[in-house]
Amino acid sequence: MVERDFFVGKKRFSSIPEYKDGDTITYLITLDPKEICYIQALLEGYEGVGIMRTRDGDKGIVEFWIPPSRKDIFEAFIESLKKEVTIYSIKITEDHYLGP
Repeated sequence: MVERDFFVGKKRFSSIPEYKDGDTITYLITLDPKEICYIQALLEGYEGVGIMRTRDGDKGIVEFWIPPSRKDIFEAFIESLKKEVTIYSIKITEDHYLGP
């Protein structure tokens, strides 16, 4: 577990919960394609919060795989991101399994 205080937007977190193998929450988000690299770089700055992949770069469709233990951090990340980037849609599913 990371032991340091950090902020996502104005929300404060004291640690990043440990990742446990198992289910993930999948967020399918549509946004301006020009913002994909920027968002990837930001997410990488919050090491361990989740994984992002581009499903359709021309249409701006990206997918995030988030462990349930880190859902609050990721949602704060998205809320903060909405102040900088236009997000056209968000679809959430909790039945995506990435296990062995």
